[in-house]
Amino acid sequence: GPKLALSVLSTLSVADLVSAVHAGDVEKLASVPGIGQKSAARIALELKDKLDRVEVAPTHGVDASPSLPDRLQADAVSALVNLGYRAAEVKEALKRVARIQAQPIPLKDLIREALKDLAGR
Repeated sequence: GPKLALSVLSTLSVADLVSAVHAGDVEKLASVPGIGQKSAARIALELKDKLDRVEVAPTHGVDASPSLPDRLQADAVSALVNLGYRAAEVKEALKRVARIQAQPIPLKDLIREALKDLAGR
């Protein structure tokens, strides 16, 4: 329903959603709070044909900020969402932390710095 759709879009970017559906990446879809493995598989199957007609504009040069490895970011987002923060605000905090921190950063340090950033906002 609409609540679940909002949850998906607050967790995944449109480009991530489209690529996950095209690739049948059930794990990425299941990373959304409220979606389990079965629901993720069903969503991927039902949306595949509909999203074949959707093109996502390239974002080359739009966000030149450093990015975190996918797994590291997913773990940090999961930990901070479980602490009660919204996924969208967590992702923004992680982007800010990635800009100022040396890479690679351990998960515990990333979470600590993101918490400092979130507390200061």
